[in-house]
Amino acid sequence: MKKTIFILFLLPLFSFNLHKIHVSLTNIVYKKESKTLQITTRVFIDDIENIINKKYGLKLEFDTEKETSETDKYLKKYFEKNLKITLDNQEITLSYLGKEYDEDIVYVYFEMENIPDFKQIEVKNTVLFDLFDDQQNIIKIKDETTQKTFFLKPNHFKEILTIE
Repeated sequence: MKKTIFILFLLPLFSFNLHKIHVSLTNIVYKKESKTLQITTRVFIDDIENIINKKYGLKLEFDTEKETSETDKYLKKYFEKNLKITLDNQEITLSYLGKEYDEDIVYVYFEMENIPDFKQIEVKNTVLFDLFDDQQNIIKIKDETTQKTFFLKPNHFKEILTIE
């Protein structure tokens, strides 16, 4: 009995030493027939809330009853500075559609319309790099003929994909 109580007492103490994963996932899909670029980024709610509050001196609460429309305003602002997409050497402007929550994840949506065919896409993603040194941003790019995945880190924050 004493061993069980001892283990139950010590186990939570060790869990504080476990390393939290710092990762985001961005899916970029080009729909040639509708000439749209659809972008979805998934990040942990507490991480994005933390960086936005820290960076802009706020006390926003995401996914709570206290959430306000300011959340969307600052999500958009943060992503505009930290997620850049360039098509054939021409930077495009992200159109923020909104967000939704799923447990501890927030999905942030963007869509660009009237995108002409392109040969090269460059993605620069520095989301949460200013918060975590071990942050990894996974980028998945897909169109009708190409699918590629990149892993971005603070010392390697952009990739270029040439579409054949």
